[in-house]
Amino acid sequence: MTKKILITGASGLIGGILIQHLSKNSNYNIYGIDRHVALSIRYQLENTPLSKDLQPILPMKEKFFLCDILDKDELSRIIRDNKIQIIIHLAAVLEMETVEQIEHINCNGTKIIFDIAREQNLVEMVIYGSSAMTVFGYFENEPYLSLAKNIQPQQPLTKITINDPPIPSHFNPSFEAYCKSEIYGEDLARQYSSINGNKVKFICLRFGYINTTDDVTSNVHNWSIKAILM
Repeated sequence: MTKKILITGASGLIGGILIQHLSKNSNYNIYGIDRHVALSIRYQLENTPLSKDLQPILPMKEKFFLCDILDKDELSRIIRDNKIQIIIHLAAVLEMETVEQIEHINCNGTKIIFDIAREQNLVEMVIYGSSAMTVFGYFENEPYLSLAKNIQPQQPLTKITINDPPIPSHFNPSFEAYCKSEIYGEDLARQYSSINGNKVKFICLRFGYINTTDDVTSNVHNWSIKAILM
């Protein structure tokens, strides 16, 4: 049976990659929402050369909806009318926004998505797109601080796993707020999963670094940090 999947933040970098990949599978019927159709800001942050005709990868026109994740009524209508069964929640503002915007959009938007999923009879699963930034606070202390500086750590080094508690970075207020918003989403998913009678499966997926170009030699980010998180 074909599964109907809704991707929030569909015009973003990861959203486009997922749409392109999942659309090749005849078992999936892909829908998307976003509040805009502009290219991901990640292209700007990484100074990726862009051609004039480069556009976000989106579902077919009749399956893409301009919608803010804070608009619960419209979100509910889209999910209900299209009989969505799986939600992949990627929509979020990034760490260059204000603390207030990050907390309002990321935290409130995630709660709205989770609430709708539980209220809709057909939704079976929510995959929450979290981030490796939930553990970036580790790099502010040894032995990981040395690793972040490309210095051989003097203390024993262990890989950070999902069993280690998240620690947000304190790089700046917005960066910290973004890390905390992702931690909030993970905690909320655990909370909703434990509710008696809950029928929706909540899965948290921490994304690592996603390059805007398909190039493993990219030096945009420090590979020593990537290695400890992957």
